[in-house]
Amino acid sequence: MTITAELKAPGVLGKVTSFLVHKNTSLGTQVAVYGLIDFTTVASRVATVDRRARTITLSLPDPEVGKNTTYIASVDGVQQHDGPVTAVADGLGGLVRSLFGLPVVSVNPKPALLLAEARALKNARNSAVLATCGKEEIVSQLTGIFHLTPAYRGYTVRVHWPVPPDPSINCKAEQAKFIRSGS
Repeated sequence: MTITAELKAPGVLGKVTSFLVHKNTSLGTQVAVYGLIDFTTVASRVATVDRRARTITLSLPDPEVGKNTTYIASVDGVQQHDGPVTAVADGLGGLVRSLFGLPVVSVNPKPALLLAEARALKNARNSAVLATCGKEEIVSQLTGIFHLTPAYRGYTVRVHWPVPPDPSINCKAEQAKFIRSGS
């Protein structure tokens, strides 16, 4: 997201003032979306423990992406480009602010993060990759939770979903692509 502030004037004077007095602030954001399961709505009869096979089998609803969706967000870069007059004014203002212990530069990432969340949510709806990899992540987390209980340590957790995960999607490869791309 880039925000530009400049002094506008007509004609040639406008071009000169736009060059001398302007500020572009670019904010890079990353947002990941995770589907949720509301466990308060899941019936209590959804788990079966087979002690001989050392398995715990659960029947769960598909994760949903909605208003209470979990976001993991980060700001991965802030760049500011100033015109010469703006840079001198900000430099002097920054010197005075620093004498009083105030921030020299301040950026509010909230608008950029909200925009990134909206884009991520739009992309997440009806995403086969999110549906499959989200289910894989839920199984992994449930396995970790059950392994905290000594009686179930070492058990395999299996989950039956209304829509099974797509076996053609390689979640580890998708995660590696996401990490490499920085998006």
